[in-house]
Parts: sequence; C-alpha cells; structure tokens
Amino acid sequence: GTSTPPLFSRDSKYMIHAQGSTASVYSSDSITRLITLEGHSDMITDLCWDPEASECVVTSSLDGLIWQKQGI
Repeated sequence: GTSTPPLFSRDSKYMIHAQGSTASVYSSDSITRLITLEGHSDMITDLCWDPEASECVVTSSLDGLIWQKQGI
C-alpha cells in the first residue's frame, strides 16, 4: 500500500506515519509505537498535528472521512 512520510509533532515528542488505511503514532525518543489508529476504509492521504496540542492528530482519507484523535 501507499504510505505517507513521517510527520513530527510541533514539540517533536511524537511522530506519525500512515500505511494504507492505518496510521501509527510513535514516541520520538524511543521509536516505540504508542498507538495504531484504525477506522478509515481507504488510503490515508494526509496527516496533521494540532499546532496547539501535541497529543492531537487529524487524518484524512480517500474514504471521504476526517478523523481526530486526542490523548495519545
């Protein structure tokens, strides 16, 4: 599947990467996967961190949905 380039949170504490319809959030310090985000039924096309809250990420997909996850 298609993947997105890694995207770091504004404070560089977290990194998110999408592969197909799933996104994974990692700790930047230890490169440990913290959470896997599932829910899209088609390829994720974009990722965005909230500039004010490093524990809030938004994903968009070809399925036409936008998901927001708070509290990583």
